Amino acid sequence: MNTTNQELMNMISADRLRQLTLELVKVPSPTGDEGAAIDFFARVLREMGLEVEIVPDELYPKSPSLAARLRGKQPGRTLQFDGHIDTIHLPHGEPHCAEGRIYGRGAADMKGSLAAAAEALRVLKAAGISLKGDVLLTAHGMHEAPWAYGETLYRLIQRGYVGDAVVVMEGSSHEVAVIGKGAGIFEVDITWKSDVVHQGLFGRIGVSPAVLAGVRLVQAFVERNAELARVDIPYVGPEIYFVGILRAGDFYNRIPTRCTMEGVRRYGPDHRFPEIEAEFHAIVNRVAAETGATMQAKITFDRDAFRINPGTPVVGALQAAYREVFGKPLPLGGMMSCADAPPFVAAGIPATYYAPNQERAHADLEYAFLDSLVETSKVYLLAAVNYLGRA
Repeated sequence: MNTTNQELMNMISADRLRQLTLELVKVPSPTGDEGAAIDFFARVLREMGLEVEIVPDELYPKSPSLAARLRGKQPGRTLQFDGHIDTIHLPHGEPHCAEGRIYGRGAADMKGSLAAAAEALRVLKAAGISLKGDVLLTAHGMHEAPWAYGETLYRLIQRGYVGDAVVVMEGSSHEVAVIGKGAGIFEVDITWKSDVVHQGLFGRIGVSPAVLAGVRLVQAFVERNAELARVDIPYVGPEIYFVGILRAGDFYNRIPTRCTMEGVRRYGPDHRFPEIEAEFHAIVNRVAAETGATMQAKITFDRDAFRINPGTPVVGALQAAYREVFGKPLPLGGMMSCADAPPFVAAGIPATYYAPNQERAHADLEYAFLDSLVETSKVYLLAAVNYLGRA
């Protein structure tokens, strides 16, 4: 069938995208319990005529993965669209649609992306497009930290459910990422050997030694950030320590003997996690020695940083598709937060990010923008045609 690209784009249905996103959001899929959502998505994709396999994980029986394939008419490369189907555990109101938005936990992050990819494959299948190679759509759970760190995705890759290039369906809707930061999530428990007593009994103590030690550790991270700021990594900026939680005390006039903090260390592609882990513990140990406080600390690996060649074909395929949809260039960019490109890049598979507007991801009121889902589905559709070529 000699269907033009414009005719293909016209086949993308906003109604179907709205309905599928809403139906996906209605199926709860908190991290570690995604089986029902995977089963539902598999049924939808099978009804489209795709080859669908549910891939169990023996270590996480409630977190199977999914691999759906649209076979090309000729042998060739495989373009993979990958997305996580799990959502953060925070509550949300009832899923619904209103004023061009689909509301519900996971609508933006990232069930809307999965719906956009499914609609693109539906159109390719319905139009009978002859491709030189396959399109692979994978969905998995165990993504959202701190509940998981990509465990099932790593095994999906090890088992060979991969393409020759990957579009991870997170990130920006108006740039294509060629670099991304890695991250380690840290926790520090600071204690001072003393009893918790009324502050009035020790009138000369203005601030608890445990709190002072915590403040000193924050200062040490700030000092390290000033050093890190000397290197501005293209598209993502400098490496950084970020303290998101600092806690101490339980009552306004009791002397706290414990201070805890949590945060994240983000780093660039010239470093790997063991280096970051060693640096983190060196800073904590130094401050513990300076203050005399006891500090128990750990830093947990999330994802490593990544970098790909901006000239890799999958980047060009997305840029050409974007230009055709929007009439302007798709600039290069970077991924500031951790997602799922690094495991693919570590396995030697070029991976990048492109997604619908996800500005409401993890929000108290989460929603996906329907117009962005439609536009992104068109980009995914044309990127597959560009990357694989017509037979």
